[in-house]
Amino acid sequence: MLRPTEMAKVSVLCSKKQLEPVIRELYRHKALHILEKSAEGMDIGKPLQNAPQLSEIILKIRSIASYLDIDLSQQPPRLKEGDTDFYNLGKTCRELSEVLTIKLKEKEALEGEKERISAELQKLRMIERLGLDISFFSEYKKIDFLVGTFKGPLPAIKKESALKVVDIDRETKLIAVFFRKEKKAEVESLFKSLLFSQIDVPRPNGLKLATLIEKVQSQFTLLESKIAQISSFLEKTKKEYQDFILFNEHFLKREIERADAPLKFASTKNITLIQGFVPKKQVPRLRDGLMKRTDGNILLREEKISHHDPVPTEMRNPALWQPYEFFLHLYTIPKNYELDPSFFMFWTFPLFFGYMLGDVGYGLVLLMLFMYLKKTMPEGKAIFSVLTYSAIISIAFGFLFGEFFGFEPYHIISRLHDHTVLFGNNIHLVLFYALIMGAIHINLSLIIGFINLLHHHGFAAAFKERLSWILLEIGLVLGLAGPGWGIPSLVGWALFAFSIIPIYMAEGIFGLIEIPGLFSNMLSYARLMAVGLASVGLAVVINELVAGLTAGGSILGWIMAIIVFAFGHALNIALGVIGPFLHSLRLHYVEFFKRFYEGGGVPYEPFGS
Repeated sequence: MLRPTEMAKVSVLCSKKQLEPVIRELYRHKALHILEKSAEGMDIGKPLQNAPQLSEIILKIRSIASYLDIDLSQQPPRLKEGDTDFYNLGKTCRELSEVLTIKLKEKEALEGEKERISAELQKLRMIERLGLDISFFSEYKKIDFLVGTFKGPLPAIKKESALKVVDIDRETKLIAVFFRKEKKAEVESLFKSLLFSQIDVPRPNGLKLATLIEKVQSQFTLLESKIAQISSFLEKTKKEYQDFILFNEHFLKREIERADAPLKFASTKNITLIQGFVPKKQVPRLRDGLMKRTDGNILLREEKISHHDPVPTEMRNPALWQPYEFFLHLYTIPKNYELDPSFFMFWTFPLFFGYMLGDVGYGLVLLMLFMYLKKTMPEGKAIFSVLTYSAIISIAFGFLFGEFFGFEPYHIISRLHDHTVLFGNNIHLVLFYALIMGAIHINLSLIIGFINLLHHHGFAAAFKERLSWILLEIGLVLGLAGPGWGIPSLVGWALFAFSIIPIYMAEGIFGLIEIPGLFSNMLSYARLMAVGLASVGLAVVINELVAGLTAGGSILGWIMAIIVFAFGHALNIALGVIGPFLHSLRLHYVEFFKRFYEGGGVPYEPFGS
């Protein structure tokens, strides 16, 4: 629970003849985290014989999925897996791919033609707006014309030219200009500065404009009909083959994973060596399964794990604090021998968050919000679970502080007014408790660090690197406060001086430099008070503004008061989520983790999972 799953390093030795059944059995157990080829003097294995065929088929299936717009991330249907006939599967995929390729090329050509016809139809509609017979735009010996759109004032065209102008919108005009052919360059130059866009007029070929539009429109309609038929065929094919595609793509992915597995194994001409890590409790079941599958013709043995082995990490936390693994994946997961901090974060993260927010009203609003988001956004379930717990603790601290949307009808502890005396100084009571929490939190990290080092490096290293710091703190406390408890201060200072020796032995001069840093880290927890007081202060200001607006008793004043109350507290709640969340996270990542958490673990990825 507090540690990742204990792993065993195993080696499986089998003949090439037994390789395929061994791979299938390993895949079925979903327990072996493969350690890629590590044996000296052995080659990398070769994929199973059917690997190229499987790769070819899955490429066809994925191209078909692309043609039919099938989302391969969908959950595949539950179909019965039998002995798949890869020859017929490949044949079916090739034939379907060929049909779809022909249909898609035909559709692409039709859409290109449709685009061309649409442009021609648009030109004819423009000519129609001019109100001129299309026969005017025939071929002449001495007369030429320009048709197009332009913006700006009409240019000064000479009288011997004829023109027709129609407004398309407030800025754009449609124009047809007829002129002598020798004047073409002169007319074109007049339109250069007017964003002139020329329209190529289709030749009438003896047809009237209405007839020509009708003819082109019928061509456009026919093309749309053909495209619709192909689209209907593709949609029908998608419905017919979607389950087939999803199932076989998922199935072939697994088959390819099995077929390519030997690339991670060490191999000679006749034997294959498979090495990896298995949860220790699953080793007997895996051994029995392999022995049964191969009639006892394999060798499976456990090996000693060295400090340099990349042992994978499988975190195994109960559902209650499993959401806190989110923070470790965000940061770095623990190494296999380290204590998993998820359990400790389950207690301390909501505690810090709630201590800073500490308002019954704010906590209730956030509790309802996070419970709603947890249901509607399943992908964010972990973080919303964390925030839900934090909102509950905020409500608990709200009752302790007697705060409800900044109002304080009563209090057990007042964040604004209660004080205590520390070393002769008058300080806020909430600051005192924040520093106490900081001291406990940092010493907890030292204790966890001691346990990690004891487990992995032995007592001497654990004593010098972690326990010595706890002795240093005890010595300092006894040196300062011992006489008040009947303990000579000399005892405390002697313990303080003694603890510096193992610190220097373990960390050198950097350890001595870090001694003031330990106490500055504790002072960093003062942010628990500061962020909380900022939230309370803003809530009080909002409430005073509301009171001022309602003092006159006017309707407008009450309306403004409601708006200020709603928006003001909504803003404070938003800040009350962001601030406590980030500061709580920082206190864990920086102050807490640095004394015990190395991280950098390798995720446990069992073959076949």
